[in-house]
This record gives sequence, structure tokens and C-alpha cells, in this order.
Amino acid sequence: MTDLSATLKLSEHLARRPIVANFPAQTLRINRSEVGPNDASRLKHNILGLARSYPHVKELVSQLANNGFYLVSHADGISRFERLGDPSHFLQFFDNKDVQVREGLFYTLDKPSLTTENPRLLVVFSSIADFPLNASIFRRMFFRNFPSIGKYIPSNTHILRIADVGSVLGSFYLNNNHDPKFADKVQGLIRFIVKSTGVDKANVVLYGASKGATATLYHGILGGYSGIAVDPIVSDEYYLKKLNDAHFVEGNFPAYKQEVFSQLLSTCPITSPMHVVTAPNSEQYEHIDTLLRNYERPGHLMLYEFRNPRITTHTEVGPNTINFVTAMLNNLFYGIKSLESQRYSC
Repeated sequence: MTDLSATLKLSEHLARRPIVANFPAQTLRINRSEVGPNDASRLKHNILGLARSYPHVKELVSQLANNGFYLVSHADGISRFERLGDPSHFLQFFDNKDVQVREGLFYTLDKPSLTTENPRLLVVFSSIADFPLNASIFRRMFFRNFPSIGKYIPSNTHILRIADVGSVLGSFYLNNNHDPKFADKVQGLIRFIVKSTGVDKANVVLYGASKGATATLYHGILGGYSGIAVDPIVSDEYYLKKLNDAHFVEGNFPAYKQEVFSQLLSTCPITSPMHVVTAPNSEQYEHIDTLLRNYERPGHLMLYEFRNPRITTHTEVGPNTINFVTAMLNNLFYGIKSLESQRYSC
């Protein structure tokens, strides 16, 4: 019987400094118990945190992601990676029995509390997790933003959430080196859900904040859907230069986000209302403004700037604009048009 697991001792890997790729195994366990500043960190913390300090560990983690291996658990100094080959096998690592799989994508679909002849669909894309380096793939790549959102939108709305399994911390719902068709799969899943639920395309709204907003902006424009994107990450520059590649982008994607969005906007017309929320104190503000300033169209692409003293960074835009976002989601569902971009003081 073929052994489908393998173990790599990280201390030996660092000493030899090889880059291991194309493992024949399904499961790879990396023992990091001898690497780190103290016993607690060596046993308790998984290898992703270590990769932030050791360039060669980061390179190893990136190689694993590019070969379809993703961290699924950690215990007693051992980080366990699983190959995403058979999606039905990989499904067990999502801590939610409601997760379904279709064509390699993992998702949940909440049914509406009210059944009508003209149903609606809300697609919620996940942000970076509250603990980005969490060993749980469900927590790290399928973070559940705004879990109570169903209470604040029309009762006949289906809610689709899609897992963002790709790269190290997520694929931003864009193509990654392991899966160069990931974005196409996302578009295909949305079309499948739209058709299977009987929702008219005009009744589909996309929503997300941060990484989820990146997805909302991209897939809304690409697929011709309405959406509200809360401070989308449209450039990797800040995270690469200031935060030591905090999102593990380098070497894991075929193109940087600024290139992806520049090409998208040069080739795809914006055909449905797309609202973009940002704030001058966000690290993404300059990039959003530069990218979108020439694409503002009344009734189509609109920018909303919030000058709220509570917003001092990118991560604070979402929590401090949720009341506005909820109102705009309902405007989109009910067909209430917003004709121009606005600036708000709070």
C-alpha cells in the first residue's frame, strides 16, 4: 500500500536550504519544533508565522502553495499540509457541515426565509481573517464576514459565500500560480447558483470588504453584476514594501493586483452599479483613487469617501461604514439609484 504522507524536519531543511516541490504525498507534516526563539513558540505556533521571519521558510511555504498544498492544522510543533487534489477529500478540513463543493470551489448557500417569484442573491466574499495566520483553513480562507447580514436585506435573498482557497492566505478570488483558472471558476459558480435558484441577473448583488472587496470589484465588473466594495485592495505595493509581503503575494500570483485591475478596466465596460467605499486614511486610498478616478460614471461606478476620525487605517474602513453599506445594499436590491459619488464627514 502506498504511503500518502511524508514528514519534513524544518531544522534540516534550513540547514541544507533546498526547496522541496512536487511531493508525491497527499499529506505533508512539517516539524518546526526545533526552530524558533523559545519552547512555547516552537510547539504552539504554526509554520506560517515562522515564514514571516525566515525567508527560506517563506519560500518553502510559497512552493507548497504553488503545488497545491495548504496548511490545515497544527499541533505540538507539527504543521500539517494537505494537497488539494480530490475536493471531496479536502472537504473534511472545513469545520462546517454546510460547505458544498462544485468544480473545485467550496461554498455555502443560505436559503431565504421568504419564498417569492422574484428571488434575490447576495454573494459575500471573505476578507482576510481576523487571525490571518490561523492554521485552520476554514478560519483562514473562509472567514465569515457579517454573519447576521440576512436580517438586514430583503427576506427573499439567497446568500452565497465562497471559500478563497489559493496561495498562502487566500487568492483574493483571483488567479494564482497553482490555479490559473480560479477567477473563471468563481464566475462559473455564481452563474450556476443564479441559474439553479432562478434569480434574475438584475437581482444579484456582490459584497465584500478588503480582500472581499477586491473580489467584489473584480467579479462585479467582469460578470456585469451590481456590488458594493468596501476599501478594495487594488495594489500590493504597500504590503510588499511596508509590511514585508504580509499577504504572501510575491511568487504566488501571475500578476500584481494593480496590473490585474488596470487590464480589467481597459477591457471590460462597467455595465451595472458598482459602489466603492474608501477613506483618505486608508493605505489603499491613493491606489483606489488613481485606478478609478477616470472611470466614475453616474449610475455605474461611484466612489464614496468617508472622513471619519475613527478610520485611521485600511482595516477600520469596514467596521466604521457598515451602516452606510447596509443602506447601499438595500438600495441596490430595491433598484434605488445613486447618481453621483460623494464625500462624507463621518
